[in-house]
Amino acid sequence: MPDPFVILPTEVSLRALSFLGPLSLARISSVSKLWYELTSLPDAWRSVCLSLYPDTFAVALTPTAGVVVADDELETLSKEYHRERLLIEKSTLSSYNVSILPPWTEMNLSEIRSLRLGLRENFIACCKDPKSFFTDTLFITKNIVPPSEFKHRSSTFNSLLRYGLAASTSDYQYGQVIGNTLKEDNWIGAVWSSTGSKNGKPEWLCFKMAEDLCLVRGVEVVPAKVRECSQSSVRGVGKSGGRAAGPGFVAIITSAVDWRWWISHYHEGPKDHHSLTDYIFAPKRIRFSFGFNDNPAQMHYHSRWFDMKCEYATQYFDLSPDLVVGGYLFITTDGNYTSHFNNLYYTAFRCVKAQGVCISLEDFQSTIDPNWPTFGEMRRTLQEWKKLMLKGLGCQDNVEQM
Repeated sequence: MPDPFVILPTEVSLRALSFLGPLSLARISSVSKLWYELTSLPDAWRSVCLSLYPDTFAVALTPTAGVVVADDELETLSKEYHRERLLIEKSTLSSYNVSILPPWTEMNLSEIRSLRLGLRENFIACCKDPKSFFTDTLFITKNIVPPSEFKHRSSTFNSLLRYGLAASTSDYQYGQVIGNTLKEDNWIGAVWSSTGSKNGKPEWLCFKMAEDLCLVRGVEVVPAKVRECSQSSVRGVGKSGGRAAGPGFVAIITSAVDWRWWISHYHEGPKDHHSLTDYIFAPKRIRFSFGFNDNPAQMHYHSRWFDMKCEYATQYFDLSPDLVVGGYLFITTDGNYTSHFNNLYYTAFRCVKAQGVCISLEDFQSTIDPNWPTFGEMRRTLQEWKKLMLKGLGCQDNVEQM
């Protein structure tokens, strides 16, 4: 069969290529010299930037991808987070005389809608060389390989997450706070746990990443597991006094004998199956949002809802082919599988990690592979797009510091 692009006018060929997505456009460039020349023309890639996907009004491999979250839900999350944020900021300022939180900017729903509509237009204005941008993006996303599944422990890749800023609820009484999720090989009791609810209400967590502009391939979550025991040598915490407690109260080890008993039961399995009950506090669904500040209503990317298994195992959520960039991660959960013995529903995580690269660093490729290119066009485009985004959010101080 003859090559159709040989006989077709260039304008018609480019029109045909405009129906392809960035992944397909990059792949067909290796078919022949003619196809490579056609796909090297700026018009072919410019049409990819201008195209829209009907469901999301966004383009894969650009920072405008993702799903639309209802305005009222974002407003509710923003108010809840702001309330917890004020408490965290007051605590860090009194303890360390410094805050790791960015300036807070209030926005009403109409301003949030306007900002969302401007995502694509701002990106088009910043993307001067679409071909270089998409080829850079395709290369880097293909070379960040998702991990293999590891039971009961986190994967070996370096996490982009640096600080746990706030959570919807935390069981402070037993030290089950968001910061515990950043410790990859922590002890079984070092988890984040919600305080529990009768109806299994949604929970959320907010993290600050290592740099202000990170590219994220996926997020890994390890739900917490509790083995509840009734042996006399191990006192269950929270069973007395009628008070609610998070799931991490598993047990208080009171002696070396208790410790050996606990290790044998936990790692080798129970000798008496009637004395132990396993609880896995995984949510039914989970969603990831990313932005350049920590207000969930102002974040530019929201993933779809992912189903989470009720298993004590690492669970990796691949966000590709979306190009996900940002400096803050906001996790929202929904639903619960089982209630605890006190008839409350808990959500608890042992570890949370984000996989990707910090592209704001000048030599970021050397931290992964020194032979990687510098990705100059991708970095320039995203830096300019970030400036426009922060300016639209009213974060002028952040823009001037860049």
